Amino acid sequence: MCSRCWCAGPGRGEDFTRNKNDDTDAMIIARLVTELRCYLPERADPTWARPRHLGARRAALTVDTGAARQQVRDLLECAWPAVLGAARQPLESKSWLAALSVVLDRVGASGDLSVIGGRGRGRFAAAVRRELGTTRWYSAIVRAVFDVATDPAHTSIGILDQRGGVLERVRFALADLTHARAEIGTVETRMLEQLGLTELLASIPGVSAVGAATILAEAGDPTRFSSARALVKHAGLCPRDNSSGTYQGTTKISGRGRPELRLAAWRAMFTALQHNPVLAARHRHLTTRAENPLTDTQARVAVAASLPRQLHAVVLTRTAWDPTIAAGLDRAEVTTDHEQPRSSPHQARMKAVGNNPLERYVGPGDGRGHHPHQQEQHHTKINSMATCHRAELTHPRSPMARA
Repeated sequence: MCSRCWCAGPGRGEDFTRNKNDDTDAMIIARLVTELRCYLPERADPTWARPRHLGARRAALTVDTGAARQQVRDLLECAWPAVLGAARQPLESKSWLAALSVVLDRVGASGDLSVIGGRGRGRFAAAVRRELGTTRWYSAIVRAVFDVATDPAHTSIGILDQRGGVLERVRFALADLTHARAEIGTVETRMLEQLGLTELLASIPGVSAVGAATILAEAGDPTRFSSARALVKHAGLCPRDNSSGTYQGTTKISGRGRPELRLAAWRAMFTALQHNPVLAARHRHLTTRAENPLTDTQARVAVAASLPRQLHAVVLTRTAWDPTIAAGLDRAEVTTDHEQPRSSPHQARMKAVGNNPLERYVGPGDGRGHHPHQQEQHHTKINSMATCHRAELTHPRSPMARA
């Protein structure tokens, strides 16, 4: 219907208002696509193009890191499962990774774990500390790795025939994991240096500077958006109504815009809910309110949509994140414990005017709640309708003209 309105007006060439079929609509849509009238491509400047490419590199390295982690775990579960129990989160422990690297270097391609006990626990611990360098080591984890490597009850569990080849693959996977993590750190540092907003981005509790920089890298220059709501729409996190006539379906997010931006906001939401009291209170309100409570997933989507909005305000105003403003309050409304909280000016105006959209504006107007700008738009719409009516009367094929 929108394409028909664009191409069927007076003075625009062909008139498709009288030949409404699928073939005509497809031809109109094809013309609009070729003319780029339905889509305006984004041309990012170098300042924002570089963070976006760095963000893409970071996303690829994150996938590689997860693949290497999963490969290490899968291989060890087959050949030497006991070593995974030496730490609560083995793949996150630097002491466990260093101890495993020492074991793999000494075992080599033979897969014989008996060589570990021949040099003693002290020399094994010294090798682990050299592997860690200046990083502090956790002795309990190192002792646990040494015990499972020297205890026959643990070394006899697993696929012994393939242990040599499997442990060799584990060593390669550990090298890939170490390299990917080091590259991620380098890329994140360059992203923050390019944006130069580390202090502002780190002011949001629960959202790391890197996580906020990833959202901005995928969104681009926030000044090109007319409002924070436009940025949320660009992320595809805005609600989309699903209704037709009397049918009312389930409202979902639009899913349009940049999927990478939507994914970045979704990932940043999890830690924000744990460490940001304002967002946690919003999630709790949305899930426990008496009227139309949301499910946990729906509330999380709403919280994720609020992150680009708050980043838009922080970056444009160059002001650190303020919990009172993020909670929907003004600074002047922050009261002491014995004072009653006051409603915001917007809440007071809505309470006085009501929820009727026609009565939303208060102030200069025509006395009926209409704003002067609304009156101008209203008169322009009436003049346009009158012009179309006169064109219909003078059209040679119009039934009214023939009459």
